[in-house]
Amino acid sequence: MSRTALRRLLIGLELFLALGAFYGSLSLLNDPTGRGLHMPLDVLKGTPFDNYLVPAIILFGVNGMVPLVTVIATVMGFPWAKYGHIAVGALLTGWMVGQAALVGFSAPIQYVYLLLGFVILALGLLFWNQERPGHGGPLLPA
Repeated sequence: MSRTALRRLLIGLELFLALGAFYGSLSLLNDPTGRGLHMPLDVLKGTPFDNYLVPAIILFGVNGMVPLVTVIATVMGFPWAKYGHIAVGALLTGWMVGQAALVGFSAPIQYVYLLLGFVILALGLLFWNQERPGHGGPLLPA
């Protein structure tokens, strides 16, 4: 895959992630009971959370702002953006693994976002590898 195509794909996936996170987090900040998104509070039993306020704040920052900042950095050509893609993939994957551990998976969309995290992480590593001197070689040094 060409560097330009990979860059565009990462930007598209990260914008999709950020927009979804902003929608979800702002909905939950507006109504921390989760009723507006059909998310019952009993899902949070056994977690440190009484309602969705803290998870919404974390969602806003981790899966909303981090991908958005990474997209902006990529478009503006900041050299550290290549690490941002890896971070976005790792954070989303971690978020979904944490969600599975705390409340379990009850909706197909959770599997979609877990897969999205793995895909962004893999593409981010590929993008980083293409940025290295002599790109196209092994992903990690021997």
